[in-house]
Amino acid sequence: MLPADKATLQRIGLRLRDLRVERAMTQDQVAGRAGFTAKYLSEIERGTRDLPLSTLRALVEQGLGVSFDAFFTPGTMKRPRVAPTSLPRDVETISALISELPTQLRRRLASLVQAVVAATKRRRSR
Repeated sequence: MLPADKATLQRIGLRLRDLRVERAMTQDQVAGRAGFTAKYLSEIERGTRDLPLSTLRALVEQGLGVSFDAFFTPGTMKRPRVAPTSLPRDVETISALISELPTQLRRRLASLVQAVVAATKRRRSR
């Protein structure tokens, strides 16, 4: 493996970090999903670690859930905000839609549902 120059490593590390932050993920989450340690990812994000292409691919695809091609094309990963016209009525369809969301969004949704349920219970008990 040929070592990359420091500026290239820093640009790659910054891109990884920006995508991780954009997805509201921790270094532990991304590194764990890709099979690495958070310390190793931290070194990569700072540009202080040379990395094999296979490692970069694992971090991008498995860790961040982004296509490897899109990683190298800035602006292609912006998700348009689309408001659904109506929600499906059956639990199976809703469950399938939720399961397709990134982990962090699923957690936020679960927190929101828990808050709504708690507020409803409080209102009913009055």
